Order: sequence, then C-alpha cells, then structure tokens
Amino acid sequence: MTKRIDWWPRTRIGRLEMAKQWVDVLAEHGSSWNIPKENVANFNELVQTAETIFHDVQNENANTTVARTKCAEVFEQMTAAARNMKRWFFHSPPLKDHELVMLGLKPHDRIPTATGTPTAQAIAETFLKGIAQLGVNVVYRTGNPDDPANKVFRVYYVVRASGEAAPQGPGEFTNSFPAKRRESLIQFDYSESGKICYLIVQIENEKRKGPWGPITSALIP
Repeated sequence: MTKRIDWWPRTRIGRLEMAKQWVDVLAEHGSSWNIPKENVANFNELVQTAETIFHDVQNENANTTVARTKCAEVFEQMTAAARNMKRWFFHSPPLKDHELVMLGLKPHDRIPTATGTPTAQAIAETFLKGIAQLGVNVVYRTGNPDDPANKVFRVYYVVRASGEAAPQGPGEFTNSFPAKRRESLIQFDYSESGKICYLIVQIENEKRKGPWGPITSALIP
C-alpha cells in the first residue's frame, strides 16, 4: 500500500515557491479552467503579501514578534486558500495529468488500493445523548486500524424490554446501520425509553466481512 504524503510543502519557503508557481500558471490557464477571477485575485494577493512579510522577517531589523505573528497568519490564510482551490477547482472537475504537473501536483493515482477481508474486531461503546437517544462509539478491539479493509463498521442492535432474555448471537439482531465514523447516534421511539439496547459490531469491506465483536448493552434513557 502506498504511503500517503501531503502535497503541500512543509516549509514556508517551499509553500511560497509552490504558490508563486500557481500564480504564474493561473495567469495563463485560470480562465480556461473556469476558475472565478475573484478567487485567483484573492490568491494572488495573499501570495504577494506572504512573500513581502516573509522577506521582512528574514531581516533582523524587521524580525519582531508582531511581524512573525502576522507572517504566520498570512501563511495560514494562503494555505487555506490553496487547499480550497485545489479541492474545488483542480479536482472538481479534475484537471488533466499534465495540467496537475504544471501546478507541481502529482497526477491522479488510478491504481486501486488493494484491500482484503477484514481481520479486525470492534466493540460498540455507548454514551448518553438525550431522551430516547444513545451515542455509539466504535472502538477497535483487535487488528490493524490502518488496514483499509478494516475501515467500515456495521453496527447491529436490538431492543429488549427489561426482564426479557438477552440475545445470544448475531442472528437475533434485527436492526443495523453502517458507521464509517467512530461516533454515531441511534434515535429510538420514546416508548422504548427504559428498555435495554444490545449492540454488536462487524467490520465490512464490500461483500467481505470480519469477525463479530462482543455484545454490549445499554439502558435507553
């Protein structure tokens, strides 16, 4: 699996050089790429300001706390504008590979990431959110969280009245929902308040399924 590396340079000089490269390329191609003129103008202004104040803080006489703080703020604004432009105008709709290269970006990776059968096991932890609501936090119990095959959870649950027998296996769980994020919310009918919700988690990767996690339970508030 290829290690993902951020496209934005780590140093200020590297960021400034890439941003100035974008200014030149956008001056020639921004219109044909349908990038709004106001976005280009705003980005150009930020780059110019960042370059000026960056040179100022390199001068010992101008390297004050105020100047350093302003420099950090301007570079943060320039970074946000660059990421926004890349997201909304370079990749949607996508530029061609040679156009991305002009901007100092890597061409699109068209090789699908190889994934396999999930091997991790997860458990559902609950927390209170409100009346007839339970928050669900899915936690890895075993396995490698960085494996792409272990990224999508399906949380199964069933509600039983107090005194009713607890479910003994996955086949007794009648409701489920996918949970790509760690935290989810289950909204129950108000009539179910005071009953017990039992939960169990299985990790999925398309049609491939991992091992079941342990059954947990919580009182519905």
